[in-house]
Amino acid sequence: MQMNELLHGTGGAVARWLESRLPSLSSNWWTEQVVNRLTFQQQRLVEEKRIQSLAGLDLAALLRVLDQNWNELAGAHPLPREARNWVKELQSVRNRWAHAPVGGLNPADAFRDGDTLGRLLQVVGADADLVERVERFKMATLARIAPTTALAPSEPKTVVED
Repeated sequence: MQMNELLHGTGGAVARWLESRLPSLSSNWWTEQVVNRLTFQQQRLVEEKRIQSLAGLDLAALLRVLDQNWNELAGAHPLPREARNWVKELQSVRNRWAHAPVGGLNPADAFRDGDTLGRLLQVVGADADLVERVERFKMATLARIAPTTALAPSEPKTVVED
């Protein structure tokens, strides 16, 4: 399982979650809560491609919308306090994986990225299949960190006395 595939699926989960909540913040939510909260480059892309829904945005833009609307969303919908940190971490995770070296990332960092991703997916109520795929990614990455020989219980040692 590739992290980039999981991040792509995460975009859909975050878009659906935002779609169900942002309209309650303003009657003009698309402009006020989405377009006006994007970076200049993201705003240009929305204009050039005539994007008119959250599903048309990439994960970087969706995470920015979530982060920039955090206080309003948390005021209207109960959100775990630590989830704001996960959103910010996921912005870095997305960038790290988008620009990963050919040799891949360090397995410990990959595991941490998967764990952060899984935590945020729980908050946004992602479908069970995506959450399960993240768990499989984490377990496969954990196996690379600690091979099964290191995880297996050791045989009891027999002491032979003369």
